[in-house]
Amino acid sequence: METNDIILNGGNQIEQFDPSVGNVVSTITDHTSGDEFDQSAVDGNGHLFVASNNGNLVGIDYDTALNHLIGHGTLAESFLVSNLDDIAPLSGVVPPPVPEPGTIALLGSALLGLGLFRRRRPAA
Repeated sequence: METNDIILNGGNQIEQFDPSVGNVVSTITDHTSGDEFDQSAVDGNGHLFVASNNGNLVGIDYDTALNHLIGHGTLAESFLVSNLDDIAPLSGVVPPPVPEPGTIALLGSALLGLGLFRRRRPAA
């Protein structure tokens, strides 16, 4: 379910802001001592990943949660590395590039032109 909500994080909180009502609708406060949330990424499937400054990665599954609120999601935290600082947004699997029909037509006409040029060349 798409909510169009905005996820904000910093310090020891992650907040879910609903622009349609104009306020924060759900909050998660860090439950471990010493962590500060740094960057976050969502995958478009109801999963939120937030890196902390201590090498922890917090994962939140809010797709099946009450009204799709992050504070009611399933929380999982794992330690990755002590120098983890940032995470990149998730983009999924990128398919290989497919040539456009215009590119194939241009290549084909160039090869045809070279073939005709070579065929009509006078013999020495």
